[in-house]
Amino acid sequence: MKSFLKLALTDMKLFSRSGVEMFFTFAFPILNVLIFAGMYGNKPSPYFGGHGAADVMIPGYIAALVIGTTAFMNLPLEIASRRQSGVLRRFRASPLHPLALVGSQVLVGLVGAIFSTLLMIAVGRLAYGAALPANLPLFILGFVLNCLGLYALTFLMSNFVRSVGSARALFMAIFFPMMFISGGTLPLQFLPQAMRDIAAFLPLTYAVNLMKGVYLDGMWNWTAAAVMGGLLLVCPILAVRFFRWE
Repeated sequence: MKSFLKLALTDMKLFSRSGVEMFFTFAFPILNVLIFAGMYGNKPSPYFGGHGAADVMIPGYIAALVIGTTAFMNLPLEIASRRQSGVLRRFRASPLHPLALVGSQVLVGLVGAIFSTLLMIAVGRLAYGAALPANLPLFILGFVLNCLGLYALTFLMSNFVRSVGSARALFMAIFFPMMFISGGTLPLQFLPQAMRDIAAFLPLTYAVNLMKGVYLDGMWNWTAAAVMGGLLLVCPILAVRFFRWE
């Protein structure tokens, strides 16, 4: 445990020194709130079930921009970088388990996502009067489940890329289309039926649905929770099975 905590502390320091990761984790979601909530305001609308545009943006952005970025960009690119540079190969000689190495990155991602979420909620509330979570305990539970489920998925996927370049290409190609058609940035009701049909097969869609349900209405979406829980149960087992040090 002591070695794991030291590793996690080192990883947090490295994360804080990465301007790109800091920007996309903290600044990018807040800029989206300021721009788009400024454009559409927060007047209650029947299109959003009586909620305002800013109210709907906050939980959608938490799932798609905050959790999505840490899951599909930060974590797999860092693992790919360490595998390509030989860092993981050196760790192989240590007593640390592969899960401890990835667990450190998961902890860094979780801490970053928490602080980014708090900042975004505060900005939305102060600037546009956006709603606060309707059910705080369910919101926290849904937030953690979304993080761990998506982190587990990308941990598994990161085992099948050989370099930082291929990891960046793969995860950008997966993440950015998902970001736009999962309902996190553009409400699903505004998308064509064909895109909504595709969205039903995307894991980020269920993260968004879970987040919006607990944040806006204080309701637990059991289908979305089952998908995230399934990822959390299955993906780590497969990820350890296919883990490669180099």
